[in-house]
Amino acid sequence: MQKPWPILVVDDNGANVATYRRVIGAMPTCEPICFTSPKKALHWSEKNTPLLVVLDYRMAECDGLAFIDRFRALPHTRAIPIVMLTGVSDADLRDEAIRRGADDVLAKPVDRRLLFAHVERAISDRQEERT
Repeated sequence: MQKPWPILVVDDNGANVATYRRVIGAMPTCEPICFTSPKKALHWSEKNTPLLVVLDYRMAECDGLAFIDRFRALPHTRAIPIVMLTGVSDADLRDEAIRRGADDVLAKPVDRRLLFAHVERAISDRQEERT
């Protein structure tokens, strides 16, 4: 039996984290690794490699863009997909997030089907790399 894929979830709102933990945890092949502290998530990422990152934009400790910069600076995380979530409807923010290394920016409230699609694509891509 294959070990579940770690999905890193970073959001400083505990209620959001609980929702993402429940949604991602419902996928039998995934294990949500959740942090309400971006700094703690980055520290975890120094020694661990998630399959995918689900990241909030607005956080008090550091925003999603700063997290992306720091995460992408880690040598083993450059190819890890990042999906940034935001309640801000701003095309410039979306462009900047993608320029810095996000793979997509989803509007809150998040459509579970879109989130599932990103997770499934990440799993499929990783499985293709292994073959």
